[in-house]
Amino acid sequence: LPFTRVRWNDNPLGLFLASDACWLLLRTLTRPSLRTRPVQALAIALVIPGAYLLTSPAALPSGQAPFQWGRPIPTPERGDVAQFVFTRLPIDAPQFEAKARAFIGDRGPATDVNAEDMAFVFTDSLETAQAMGADAPLTTLCLYEDGTPDRWLPGHGDCFGDHLTFSDRLKQAGEQLPRSLPGDVRSFLVLRSLCGTIGGEAAIPPAPSRRDFCRGRDLAAVRDQLESRYPAASLQDWGVAGVSP
Repeated sequence: LPFTRVRWNDNPLGLFLASDACWLLLRTLTRPSLRTRPVQALAIALVIPGAYLLTSPAALPSGQAPFQWGRPIPTPERGDVAQFVFTRLPIDAPQFEAKARAFIGDRGPATDVNAEDMAFVFTDSLETAQAMGADAPLTTLCLYEDGTPDRWLPGHGDCFGDHLTFSDRLKQAGEQLPRSLPGDVRSFLVLRSLCGTIGGEAAIPPAPSRRDFCRGRDLAAVRDQLESRYPAASLQDWGVAGVSP
C-alpha cells in the first residue's frame, strides 16, 4: 500500500482484508453467470475492500493532519499526566514548536482537574502513538500548572522527575511535622509553610499553589484561634507562638 501505519485492526472489516477479497472472488467465480465474465467478477470481489480503502483513516482529511492525538501514557504518580501525539512534521521544521503548542491549545494542566504537570510526547510513528510501541519518540513538551515555564526535552523526556508538584510540597510539609501535634496545629503549620509568612515571621519560601489553594486563607485569624485555644508554652514548643505582628 502507498500508505503505512494504518491500524487495520481498528476496523473489523479490515482485519483480514486480503483473505476476505480472495474468498469473495472465488465465490463470485463459482456463479454460472460470472464464469465467463472475469472482469465483472473481479470488480464485485474488490468493491467492498476498495470502498474500505477509500474511507480508511489514511484517506480521510483527518488522516493527513499534521498532528493527531494518541493514547495516554501510564505514570506512577498522581497528578502526572502524559500522552502521545502523532506528528507528520519533522521536529526541525520551521515553527514546529509553535504549531505543536497551538495543537495542544488549552488541553493542559490548567484545564485538567487531575493534572498538575503534563507531558506530550511527539512521535512520527502512528503505531507508537496509538499502541505505545517501541519506536523512539521525537520530542516531549512539558507543561506545568504551578507556573514553571514550559520546556521541550529530546526524545521521551522526563517532565516529572525533577519537578515538585504542589501535591509533593504539601506531602513534604506534612511529613516534616511530628504526628503528635494536634490536627488544627498541623494544618496551620502546613498552610503557613505553603502560603507564606505572618508578620515578617521566617517561614519556608512560598510554594506555587494548586487551584489558588492559598487564596483567601487568613493565616492571622487561624493563628489567633490557636493562641486562644492552647497555652502559650505549648504553642512555643510547636512552633506556633511568637508569630504576632
